[in-house]
Amino acid sequence: MLLQCWRIPAVLIGGDATYPRVPEGPILAAATGKAKYPEEFLKRVHELQKDLRAADRCEIELKDGRTLERHTICLRGESDDYLGRVWFFRDISGRKQADPLSATPITRLKFF
Repeated sequence: MLLQCWRIPAVLIGGDATYPRVPEGPILAAATGKAKYPEEFLKRVHELQKDLRAADRCEIELKDGRTLERHTICLRGESDDYLGRVWFFRDISGRKQADPLSATPITRLKFF
């Protein structure tokens, strides 16, 4: 689903879109290349990776005109041990086009 949302070819992970362990490097590089503002996108990803308590929701404008919504949060075990970070993306381009007020971003990356 991640690859489909970002329109990243599955060949980058050496398998199909259901590959159980997706290598981060090629996916992040491909996603950064698709972001309208790649430096801002990559900077925020690195900030989130460093902060093991951060949660984030934002909109990411892509070079192809689409807009993705990103949600991310850290996963913790019963004893509050860090288990990893989960990232959710969905294409909200249709919703943004249907709502003229949301089509004009107040900021390039909106953090909620």
